[in-house]
Amino acid sequence: MNDLGRHAYGAAALLLAALGFAFGVTAGVWHPLPDSVPAGTPYIIAAIFLLGGAGVQWRQTATIGGVLLALAFLFFAGMWVTRILLLPRVFGTWSGCGEQLVPALAGLLVALGGGAKGRAVDKRVLLVVRVAMGVCVVGFGVLHFDALAQTTAMVPRWIPPGQRFWALATGLADVAAGLALISGILAIPAARLLTVMFASFGAFIWLPMLLRTPHEPTVWGGNAINLAVTASVWILADTLSRRGRRTR
Repeated sequence: MNDLGRHAYGAAALLLAALGFAFGVTAGVWHPLPDSVPAGTPYIIAAIFLLGGAGVQWRQTATIGGVLLALAFLFFAGMWVTRILLLPRVFGTWSGCGEQLVPALAGLLVALGGGAKGRAVDKRVLLVVRVAMGVCVVGFGVLHFDALAQTTAMVPRWIPPGQRFWALATGLADVAAGLALISGILAIPAARLLTVMFASFGAFIWLPMLLRTPHEPTVWGGNAINLAVTASVWILADTLSRRGRRTR
């Protein structure tokens, strides 16, 4: 079970690679690129995700795979920083950066041994990663309230007690879990519950959208990014759990 988060993380990268090779594009709004980049850039990015996604599936190559994916996601986080500088009052730009920074941090954990059994990540590095992920998760929750209408519209109508309820409830859950990661209080259960919640977004929102519109690259990108973020908090939970067992 301890390796499933790493495998899911690699699967998300492979899905991003498939998106690039199949459609010749990156993951839509999640992966902004300047208009000036060469036409073949999405294929180069897809190749990096392919190598990184395949690499993290095996412990022997997990380090190089983690490095490749950390750098790839960090590159797109940097692209979001340029948007933040242009539109600092638009909170979606901050959250967009967080959606790339969280998988970048997970790649760092994998590269340093957090994605494989038997190796421990330095506690100071793990502290920085935990707090940084927590800040990003708080940002995800704040975005639920900042863009409440859009968040509400994404919730399936058939889930009781209503779309607005779940938009607010999941936003509060993000904020609470993020604060737990930042403080270190109940950090492991918070990361576990975040994994379940983010996975439910994939099961109830993104996967049905993909089944309805399999020809739409943006929907493939949404599924891949959601899986990447889900797997990232899973990796964090596993890494924290292993570190805790070693200190007993």
